[in-house]
Order: sequence, then C-alpha cells, then structure tokens
Amino acid sequence: MVSKGESLNLRDYLVTGKYTLFDYYADWCPPCRQLSPRLEELARQHENLALRKIDIVSWSHPVARQQGVTDLPYLRLFDPDGKLVAEGDAVLDNLQRLFGLTDPPELM
Repeated sequence: MVSKGESLNLRDYLVTGKYTLFDYYADWCPPCRQLSPRLEELARQHENLALRKIDIVSWSHPVARQQGVTDLPYLRLFDPDGKLVAEGDAVLDNLQRLFGLTDPPELM
C-alpha cells in the first residue's frame, strides 16, 4: 500500500520497466473487496506488472480530492515508460489484453 488516505505523487511509485497499476479502494467498498484479490493474483502471476494500492479510507481524506477519485473501485494503469495508458473501466480492457485478466468485472 502506498497511501492510507494521505496525498501522494503517483510518479514516486511508478516502477520503471513494468506496467504500474494503481488500485484505489476502501475496506468499506464491496466491489473493491471483490476486485482487489483478482488484481493481486494478476500481479503475482506477471512480473512485469507492479500493483500499487491506494486506500481512500473515506471521502474526507486528502488523497480522494488530490487524485480526483469520486467512485470506487478506480484504477489507473501506466506503461513501462511511465505514460498513463488508461484509467477507470478502460483499465480492465487493457489488463485483459496485456495480461489475460479473465471475466473482468465492471467498475462502478
């Protein structure tokens, strides 16, 4: 986990040479609890995928405002060069194409 509600700079957590997936979640979010284990398993299976988890904690915490996240779960995917590839639902399509994520769930 790279943040538990605190503001952060995503660039500080990118992994050069790997896809970096930021998973914005909260313990109180049922869809997050369903998606997170699948993302963790995907990252374990693919060494060129780094997973970074950002716990929103609550909508009043700084990271939610700073990152512009208004719905959970929310994902952002960066390529090995640090370029944003996709965010939101589009990330699931990219994970399916790049890493074979099967039956990707819909994000809220």
